[in-house]
Amino acid sequence: MSERARWVRPLVSATLIGLTALGLNNVYGDPTEVMAQAERAACGAAGCSAKVTRGERSPLGHEYDYALSGGASVTVTCRRALVLLGAWSCAKR
Repeated sequence: MSERARWVRPLVSATLIGLTALGLNNVYGDPTEVMAQAERAACGAAGCSAKVTRGERSPLGHEYDYALSGGASVTVTCRRALVLLGAWSCAKR
């Protein structure tokens, strides 16, 4: 059993450190690409202008509120394809 424990503990520790790093990247990484996708999801049509009124970033996703031209407001939620990895996709909520 001690032979297995010698390999399991470092593997679990490395996995948890990796997941923490991915979560920190989702929160503190550059959101430029995600915000552009969220704005496209909010507007939907050409000629629309949207202004961010609220932004919330968590390890599992981003959520933005937009004020659209014409007075409407919309909330857009963005998530990764896999929980902490993969391409971002945004949709109105």
